[in-house]
Amino acid sequence: MREYLYVPLWNKYLKIISLALSSTEEKTIPLSQGEFTTLGNRKQSGYSFNLELLNGKVVNDISGSAVARDLHHVLLSDYVVKQKVKNRSVKINLGVDFKLHIRSVSTD
Repeated sequence: MREYLYVPLWNKYLKIISLALSSTEEKTIPLSQGEFTTLGNRKQSGYSFNLELLNGKVVNDISGSAVARDLHHVLLSDYVVKQKVKNRSVKINLGVDFKLHIRSVSTD
């Protein structure tokens, strides 16, 4: 099992994800299915996930999703994004259609 398999992919989308986190409106980012299938083989379990953060900490179980774990790692490795998720509730969902949905609301 290769660790951080999806980190390069998430790094590629980091700037657009960061911009989406600046908004209070739900944002949808279309991703490329081919990029995911090139990196990993999750045909049976798929690539979809739900990632919920509260003040930058994961509040749901993502242990079964390397895709979600790697995204969380990339998000919290970036200083700007780390500041954006402070005092916020963030929900990120990757659907089977490879559209990333991001919703961020203040907890203040």
